[in-house]
Amino acid sequence: MLNQDFDEAVKKYNKAMYDFFKGNPAPINSIYSGSDEISLAQLSGSFILGRNKVTETVNQNATKYRMGNTNFETLVKYVTPDFAYLVQVERTNAKIGGADEFSSLALRVTSIFRLENGIWKLLHRHVDSYSIP
Repeated sequence: MLNQDFDEAVKKYNKAMYDFFKGNPAPINSIYSGSDEISLAQLSGSFILGRNKVTETVNQNATKYRMGNTNFETLVKYVTPDFAYLVQVERTNAKIGGADEFSSLALRVTSIFRLENGIWKLLHRHVDSYSIP
């Protein structure tokens, strides 16, 4: 089996996060590794460890967003044959919670991937706020 190109994996990941900010968690959950080693460091809230807990948290968090429009700026990308990390700024304009108006978020996200059976899978996602310099 040929290995998935990391740039293609990043496009799929970004599309999954675009869908997440529209309230759909399924695509990002499919990008996470099936391993119980996965983790999520949220913007607010606790550190989450384990496949079931991460999936549950992602599902809950996605319900907070509607009608999002997100773009991505890659700050750093490093790829080895079986490991990669990515640092991006995610800028989102979405309806959050029950609000009728749009709110803007700028998030700095560090993502760690591992090649599993020829497919890049997400092991860790760390989100924090980002201030434009």
